[in-house]
Amino acid sequence: MLTCESIGEALSGYLDDELTQQESQRVELHLRECEKCRSLLNQMQTLQQAVGKTPAMSLDQQHWDRVHQDPIATATETAGWVLLAVCLLPPLIVGSVMFLADTGVSVLAKLIAIGSVSGLALLFYTVLRQRMLVSITDKYRKVKI
Repeated sequence: MLTCESIGEALSGYLDDELTQQESQRVELHLRECEKCRSLLNQMQTLQQAVGKTPAMSLDQQHWDRVHQDPIATATETAGWVLLAVCLLPPLIVGSVMFLADTGVSVLAKLIAIGSVSGLALLFYTVLRQRMLVSITDKYRKVKI
């Protein structure tokens, strides 16, 4: 049986209908016995309904165009990419040359390492670039949790 201390996350899952049948039954059993947790669930339901009634804020295309063309944002993004390249590329190049020049490492191991590092670098670049593009238009970036 759940206790008041352990039911917090379960109540949220119960409210959002994300629990398994067994977990939901445990929550329901506890709620039958505990007025405090029933009250908490009612408060959570009230809050959920109030948030659901809040109209979504939408910004016009002109605002988004201004955000994307902001010279400060563009300059800092460019500076960030330049700093990243300046700081990461030299050690990577030196390390790669040293690794490739090492005669104690087989050619197959070198090819596998080069392929793996290249693949990871491309994936990292892709994810980083996508996150940077999304962060510009993320309407929830100022939300504090």
